[in-house]
Amino acid sequence: MATASADRDASSLSNPHVAAVSHLSWSADVNFEEHVINATATYDVKIVAGDDSSPSLWLDTRGLSIESVQVDGSDASWKLEAAVSGKPHLGRRLVVPLDAVNACKVTIIYSTSSDPSECTAAQWLPPSQTAGKVHPYLFTQCQAIHARSLVPIQDLPGTKFTYDAAITCPSWATAVCSALPTEVKAVHRGKKSHAAGRKVCTFHQPVPIPSYLLALAVGDLASSDVSPRCRIYTEPCILEAAAYEFSQTEDFLQAAEDLTGIEYPWGRYDLLVLPPSFPYGGMENPCLTFVTPVSRAPLCFIFCLRRPP
Repeated sequence: MATASADRDASSLSNPHVAAVSHLSWSADVNFEEHVINATATYDVKIVAGDDSSPSLWLDTRGLSIESVQVDGSDASWKLEAAVSGKPHLGRRLVVPLDAVNACKVTIIYSTSSDPSECTAAQWLPPSQTAGKVHPYLFTQCQAIHARSLVPIQDLPGTKFTYDAAITCPSWATAVCSALPTEVKAVHRGKKSHAAGRKVCTFHQPVPIPSYLLALAVGDLASSDVSPRCRIYTEPCILEAAAYEFSQTEDFLQAAEDLTGIEYPWGRYDLLVLPPSFPYGGMENPCLTFVTPVSRAPLCFIFCLRRPP
């Protein structure tokens, strides 16, 4: 099994020093019945260095079921290496040989695990754990190295990429991501039996981010705009209270810009108020901060203005 040198990130099995992902296009179908996400991930890969003319792309994975891999539209060979002894949290390295010199596109069709001990990024809540008690709910938490259980990725903070996403979900649900929302359209039919009566929500993140800031939530969500660039998402039964609680978000955002002299770089500062069972104080995802409904502290997250690279 290939090994990384000692001067590289010990939390990752990937090789961005050889082949680096610069953009991810992610199509994900959320299956609440089976607690899995069936997905296709397409990567723009830049060849950085290599010992020969045929380098390989190494990606971190955990609990993922890989169906197929293509490189520049053609079927490609691939392998999942054995887990590192004594370090199950690192998952398994996916190795894709590349017949490229400068750049290529790699497409992987896969599904996540329904085992929560394997898909550690995804939290599937039954209706009883939501405020509304009617529909299930999904949210992700990729920090610190859980993104590899959601998508094959170079799961380390030093490697950044832009991304776009197309999330298919039930018609009663709304999907949100750590990216700018672009479109919602209905799905009238499809290859899968559950495709009818579903919709696709699309997103675009033009600012390069590390993998731990990839975020997704799907549930029965309503929203309220508090300014042209600030929106509150939450379950319908607590929307009025949440919108009131965070009604001064734009004021805080402007104050942060005045104090730092930096224009807010992410385009939108939306907030997702999660169900009462959300176990964290909050998560400062780009464009969409995840917050708990039982604390007022998350407003301070507005001051975390990360200057884009």
